[in-house]
Amino acid sequence: TLVRLGAHITALSVPRSPRTTFNIGMIAGGTSVNTIAEQASLLLDMRSVSASALTNLINQVDRLVADMDGENYEVQLKIETVGNRPSGMIARNHELVQAAVAAYHAVGAHINFQQSSTDANIPLSQGIPAICMGLTDGGNAHRHDEFILPALLGRGCQALLLLALAASA
Repeated sequence: TLVRLGAHITALSVPRSPRTTFNIGMIAGGTSVNTIAEQASLLLDMRSVSASALTNLINQVDRLVADMDGENYEVQLKIETVGNRPSGMIARNHELVQAAVAAYHAVGAHINFQQSSTDANIPLSQGIPAICMGLTDGGNAHRHDEFILPALLGRGCQALLLLALAASA
């Protein structure tokens, strides 16, 4: 039942814009390869830069769970929220973003604008301007071979200091 639910979830269509994603990060349960699991779990991460797009995705998953929960009386499906980071965005022409751009340029760093789920989402969701600023380059985010380039950290710290000075002025 849980694997079928996962298959139904992966068949859901989500918009590219506003950026909306989901990931089944873990499926766990059971005690041995040939024993029906007494308990099993599926960890699903859902994110969007749009609160309404995220709500739509959550509603679709809730409907799938409700539909499957009624199919088999020996299996009980339950949704448990383990985190809730609100959506939020800031315009590229906002003065805080432009101050970060100037700070990066001042230290000779390139800018890679990305939409992400970060700690900046919380103040953004409350109407408070916020950004997340990378201090170095790297790659393969959220994979076992994720890496950063430590040699560039000094330059990133300089840019962060310049931004902090500009924001406090």
